[in-house]
Amino acid sequence: MAGKVSVDQLDLSNVSSCRGDHPATDDSVYARMPLSFVQHPQSHMTPSTSVNAFEEFVENRGGALPALTVRKGVAEMLSFYESVSPKGCTNENGDMLLFQWGTYNWGDGTQFEIDITRQFIESAAEDDDAISQLQLTFKFPPNKDTAALGDGHRWCNSQSDTQQFREFIFFNRAFLAKADWDPPGVSVHHEYV
Repeated sequence: MAGKVSVDQLDLSNVSSCRGDHPATDDSVYARMPLSFVQHPQSHMTPSTSVNAFEEFVENRGGALPALTVRKGVAEMLSFYESVSPKGCTNENGDMLLFQWGTYNWGDGTQFEIDITRQFIESAAEDDDAISQLQLTFKFPPNKDTAALGDGHRWCNSQSDTQQFREFIFFNRAFLAKADWDPPGVSVHHEYV
C-alpha cells in the first residue's frame, strides 16, 4: 500500500505529553500513536479457543506469557483485540475490553492486581451462557503504595474506542506504578460467567 508510514519513520522528538508541556515519555508516545500505524492482519478465533489464540499471538510476536510485564501484556492484549476477531460475537457489545485494578482476596490470599479482560458475548447463546471472558491478570504483593492506588475499572465497548482506552490505561496511576515491574504472578484464562 502506498502512503503507509512505519513507526520507525516517525519523528517523535517534538511530541509532547498530553499532561502538559513535559517532554514525551515512552508511554505518551505509545498512548498517542494512531492505530493506523500498526498493520494487523485480521484473523479469527472462538471465545473457547481464546487462550490458545492469545498465547500463539504473543509467541508469534517474540514474547512469552510468563515473561510479560504489565506494559507488554497490556500492549499485547490491545493488539490482539485489534487483530483477532471472535467468531459468533456479532451483537452490539459482543467483543469488549475491560481494564481493572485493585487489591483483592479471591481465596488464595490478598493480592494487588492489574487485569485486562476481553469479554465476549456469543450471539447464538442466551443469558449468562453467552458471556465469557479472556483474562490477563498480573498479581503483586499488597503494600501501602498499592493500597494508595485504590481500585477502579474502565470499559472499551468497541474497536473504535481503542485509542481513548489505550490513552486512559497508559496514563493510569496503577498502570504507571507497576508497568515495568516483574510481576510474581501472571495468569491468562478463559471462563464463562
